[in-house]
Amino acid sequence: MRKIAKSLLALLLAAAMVFSLSGCYNENLTWAAEYDGERLPVGAYLYFLSDAYSEMAQDLSTEEKVLSAEKDGQKAEDWIRAQAEMDMRRYFFVKSELARLGAPANEADEASASSMSGTYWSLLETTLTNYGISKDSFQTAFAMYQQLRLRLFQTLYGTGGEKEVPEAELREQYLNSYYSYEYFSESTYAYDDENNYVERPEEEITALKENFEQFAEEIRAGAEMASVSAEYAEENGKDDTYTTGSGTEEDLTSAYLPEDLVSAIREMEEGEVRVVELSSNFVVVRKIPNALTVEQSLENESTRLGLLLEIAEDDFDAYLDENAANLSGITLNDAAIKSCDLNRFAKTSPNGTKADPTEEPETEGE
Repeated sequence: MRKIAKSLLALLLAAAMVFSLSGCYNENLTWAAEYDGERLPVGAYLYFLSDAYSEMAQDLSTEEKVLSAEKDGQKAEDWIRAQAEMDMRRYFFVKSELARLGAPANEADEASASSMSGTYWSLLETTLTNYGISKDSFQTAFAMYQQLRLRLFQTLYGTGGEKEVPEAELREQYLNSYYSYEYFSESTYAYDDENNYVERPEEEITALKENFEQFAEEIRAGAEMASVSAEYAEENGKDDTYTTGSGTEEDLTSAYLPEDLVSAIREMEEGEVRVVELSSNFVVVRKIPNALTVEQSLENESTRLGLLLEIAEDDFDAYLDENAANLSGITLNDAAIKSCDLNRFAKTSPNGTKADPTEEPETEGE
């Protein structure tokens, strides 16, 4: 018994020495807010602070000091802390609302959040660690929150939800805001006898353009573009370049389509076929009538979600903010909150701007 007691005493003394040397660990400062038995780590609060700080910084030049500025009639620190507190409230409300609807956070949400945070953490680790934000806190504040927020949106506005968007409204949104298209292309460059990739002779480019104009005529007369493209590829020993797609104007610009092709699709009439001459390609493109693609597109989960977001996201944000602001029962840990000095964010760049997490985010939290 005395040996056990002696070993325990040695262990406690060693732990005390570690804490005295570090001089920074305090169990009471590891969480920022508590609701319904869950404590949100201070690292999650730091992430929300960093997000608000970055939002404010983006309105300023890189030479302006964020903490000397004002926003919406508030001093910078007051505005940033208010935004971070609101983010904590949103997090708790989303979880409580999902529970009310009988769809509480589950292992699938944890797996999705873990995957998402793993994707971005490798890009953001240095920045977030310097801010005092651990990977676990980042996963909670960013990945888990985004996962649950989206699931709450779908639960409310999707099929059978309390705020269900009617199918007719989804169809109308698709018909009015989506572009459907198909195309195939050929390059005006080719490999020469010495295996150099060079522009074709002028006479070949002229002949290629005439061929594509002929293809366009055949398609206007009723030929299937997919068949025309496949036949052209086979005759010329090339890979078939036939492509089809649909999406909003934003989807077009983010699909890595050349700007001139996007402009053509945007301005074409439904059913129109056109040859578009790009800097190094000829493209035969047809704008498919949305009425021909709407049924199949509405069967696609990501398309339906995109349409729901276009229709109802503003309403959802207003609902979320109102209810989060009025959520009762949250305990704020004032000591931990006050211990989070905002000057830490100013050290990352002249005005503390950080990239968006979906492009790039910063550990002291648990």
